[in-house]
Amino acid sequence: MTSGPGPRPARRPRLVGREAELQVLSRRIDEIRSGGWALGLRGDAGVGKSALLAGAAEYALDAGFTVLIARGREAETHLPFAGLHQLLHPLLPQIAALPVRQREALLACFAMSDSVEVNPFFAYLAVLELLVHLGVQAPVLICVDDLNWMDEPSTRALAFVARRIADEPVSILCTARRGASGFVDDWAAPWMDVAILDAAGSSALLQSRAPRLSASMQQRVVRQAGGNPLAILEFATAMESGLHTVAPPHEDLPMTLRLERTFVAQAEGLDATARAVLDLAALDDGDELADVLGAVAVVQGAPIDVAAIQPALDLGLLKVAGEKYQIGHPLVGSALRQAMAPSVRRRMHGALGQVLSGRPDRAIWHRALAAPQPDEQLASELEGAAIAARRRGGASTAFGWFERAAELTPEPDARAARLLSAAEVGYELGLHTEVERIRTKLD
Repeated sequence: MTSGPGPRPARRPRLVGREAELQVLSRRIDEIRSGGWALGLRGDAGVGKSALLAGAAEYALDAGFTVLIARGREAETHLPFAGLHQLLHPLLPQIAALPVRQREALLACFAMSDSVEVNPFFAYLAVLELLVHLGVQAPVLICVDDLNWMDEPSTRALAFVARRIADEPVSILCTARRGASGFVDDWAAPWMDVAILDAAGSSALLQSRAPRLSASMQQRVVRQAGGNPLAILEFATAMESGLHTVAPPHEDLPMTLRLERTFVAQAEGLDATARAVLDLAALDDGDELADVLGAVAVVQGAPIDVAAIQPALDLGLLKVAGEKYQIGHPLVGSALRQAMAPSVRRRMHGALGQVLSGRPDRAIWHRALAAPQPDEQLASELEGAAIAARRRGGASTAFGWFERAAELTPEPDARAARLLSAAEVGYELGLHTEVERIRTKLD
């Protein structure tokens, strides 16, 4: 339990780009004295739900509220009442004042009595009684982070309370990841969607944390982060520290381990076919669903039904409109690509190369990425595709293709010539850092 009086922790940095959301939450907190409420914050991984929850808790503390905090944990999802114990642990000394049947029921939930049988109704009444009694002393704000990972009995207890606090100075604010399934769907509260930051908010957040990054690198971070605050901050830290090598413009910025785990974790529960669809979609450079399904069939050795993608759709990892698709968020695709084993990545690129045989330029690119070793024939074909792309105005594409053609070239002089072509295009594009990187390969 955290309350207003006494020493306070250091104040959190201002939440850049979240002024409107914080204003809504602070207004709701001000209303608690005249009646309680329950509200959920829902959004994608890394979008800033936890930061908003912490900001609301700090505002409530400044206003003299009592704040109770708990967080759902994946490791405790199947431990009954683990979340409720975490939330009420500071109040355990007050359980003795409860009516006997309520007290015994609640203690049984926590294995703190001789009874092994839990009466949910009496236990939930005990929770409500404790919170209402606490609210007599000061308004109470309950903050529950990651509700989607909290065990079901605890969530049901909170839902029971949420339906009975309209006339009490007690409120519940929780967060859950978008697309979470299970008992979160039955939560007794309205949900407020936490959206990604817009371009101005993204730039302001990046500038506040990494003011020394060059303008071009700031633009690149903002573009790849796609409005996700966690990604902006992680990329900023990685780029400013100099610990991560900056990838060429046609490649993803290197992800930190935290970012990769955050976004890959969303796909780990998919079955093998749905995961293959998602992985291939992350590697594909187009948006035709038929191409991805065809490549999955090549990888798995058998045709697949479009229904196989439903698990990825349900989690918001993939979006489909007619015959077109897109990854739910660019960072999901980036994380999947970077987490993929090289052998898996080559096999999938090879499958895309087969499926895209009717579109030669794209096919040769995927075949080139599938190649495990230098291959002059592939290098020559990719060089031709790069020349054609450059003539069509696709200089950025040509840059990556020339460089990959050089990597596949076994003969040193031919390799140097293709690197020079890449450097020339890079210079035209103003990619001076990339030109310097290529120059070191020529030394």
